Amino acid sequence: MRYGSVCSGIEAATVAWETLGWKAAWFAEIEKFPAAVLATRWPEVANLGDMTKIAAAVRAGTVEAPDIMVGGTPCQAFSIGGLRKGLSDPRGQLTLSYVETADAIDIQRRANGKPETIFVWENVPGAFSSKDNAFGCFLAGMAGENEEFEPGPRPASGSNSKFWRWDKKTCKHIPVWSKRGAVIGRQRRVAWRTFDAQYFGVAQRRPRILLVATARTDIDPGQILFEPESLRRVNPPTKQTPVPVCLTARGAGSLDDRETYVATPERRIRHLMPVENERQMGLPDNHTQIPWNGKNAADCPDGPRYKAIGNSMAVPVMRWIGERIAAALPVAEPAPRIYQRPFLKWAGGKYSLLPELDRLIPAGKRLIEPFVGGGSVFINSDKHESFLLADVNADLINLYQMLTVVPELVTEWAKGLFEKLNDEDSYIACREEFNNQKMSGPERAAAFLYINRHCFNGLIRYNRNGDFNVGYGKYRAPYFPAAEINAFVSMSRRCVFMNAGYIRTLALAGEGDVVYCDPPYEPMPGTAGFTNYAAGGFTWDDQQELARCCVAAHQRGARVVISNSTAPRIIELYKGHGFDLHHVSARRAISSKGSTRETATDIVAIL
Repeated sequence: MRYGSVCSGIEAATVAWETLGWKAAWFAEIEKFPAAVLATRWPEVANLGDMTKIAAAVRAGTVEAPDIMVGGTPCQAFSIGGLRKGLSDPRGQLTLSYVETADAIDIQRRANGKPETIFVWENVPGAFSSKDNAFGCFLAGMAGENEEFEPGPRPASGSNSKFWRWDKKTCKHIPVWSKRGAVIGRQRRVAWRTFDAQYFGVAQRRPRILLVATARTDIDPGQILFEPESLRRVNPPTKQTPVPVCLTARGAGSLDDRETYVATPERRIRHLMPVENERQMGLPDNHTQIPWNGKNAADCPDGPRYKAIGNSMAVPVMRWIGERIAAALPVAEPAPRIYQRPFLKWAGGKYSLLPELDRLIPAGKRLIEPFVGGGSVFINSDKHESFLLADVNADLINLYQMLTVVPELVTEWAKGLFEKLNDEDSYIACREEFNNQKMSGPERAAAFLYINRHCFNGLIRYNRNGDFNVGYGKYRAPYFPAAEINAFVSMSRRCVFMNAGYIRTLALAGEGDVVYCDPPYEPMPGTAGFTNYAAGGFTWDDQQELARCCVAAHQRGARVVISNSTAPRIIELYKGHGFDLHHVSARRAISSKGSTRETATDIVAIL
């Protein structure tokens, strides 16, 4: 899906929708500081600037008519701080420009034989009670009607009703629209609903209208916005969830421009830092810390950052609406993707989990794997230009490096071992020679490949002396993975392989990198688990240090994805560091009998 964004601000929608794989076709933002944030964070996406000119450009074919259009037109026309002038305010009139742009996009898409666009609009609840019925006008425009909608029949002059309030000052009725509803118009179906961001994990009350409209007949906006009663998100955070007490200082600007303060445990009032405001809105740390007015990013002033963050949509809410739209889209039956198998057997390998991981691991310039293991993830990546692949197992990295440098030699020697040594005595003899540490690099690489494919279950294990000690697997005809090796070799030109631990590897991650960590899983309570990593195993201290290193990499600009078990303290650890958690099903690969290998639930944590 490709989307266009109007009144883009600092692009909460793009932050929220990156994990869906959706791409921004264009932005439209005229404010200088938010536009600079867009140019810094997404330099590849054009900023069209003035949204009032987009409709004509779409009709002329110079601007793409996207699958989705999202935007929150300025709320000042409907807020108390903006004096609630409604459509008489030029900012309020941008709702009409939104309608014009929507019509132009749908006309262009129909002409190109594409389904009509899905439109998402966000604003403050004050739009429901604008004196000039601005919401009714906007609703009618999106539905394709010529006259404004009204919320219900008007009562007699001087009287109030459920849908109308009599204003003595103007001697006119003021509409009172319902917080949720739906209409079917000549052109589109439209649904709207009021959400409060505090029910999505945002540490502040932030009610907003979300409206979804589309002319598509295969999508119902009501099904996108309305949930079953049990999932309506009307319950406040539990008492166990610490939510800071936020106080708002009154100012002359809009409600969203006001600065935010927090009451500390010592009952002192202090100003929230910009990064804390970013976290409140679900934005990445220092998202708005950019070079500005001749200053570098470290010296970016706070004022424009506060204003831009205050005017932003809440990322968790936009992620929710994106996921609801994605779930509502009709699913074609494409040919299932065929994933490349790795040439090694590997305990905890992620081949069976690739469809889920492919969806959750974002695109980026470089993929970094501190626990590369069998390499299922990187070998199937089409989202990254280069790869930094590390592991503490020196034999594994030697094999990868030798196949990169002398692939024909390693392959020839390994094939000879497969053909001549397929019995237990030969396997033990080869293992002993391997443990003597007298082989050359290519010879050791070939022997490691042979041992991996002939030992029990492909298990990689060394004793305290550093000797490989896994027994013979008793396979009738071990498979020589020629095709899999060729696939690896073709990818290896874009790879750097490093024999290093996770701390050293993660220290190299920064802006533009995507990190995927597949550490030894934390055992579930009451089980021993398999935590082989290095001589000392992979301890709980390692799990904690890994999380800290990943947070540090994220703060330097990297996106981070980690797989692990659903052990309670792992979930608590990742939540405490601000990860988003996704549950996935995975088949356990280590067992003496294939029939006892069970399906379990893992988590994928994302920063």
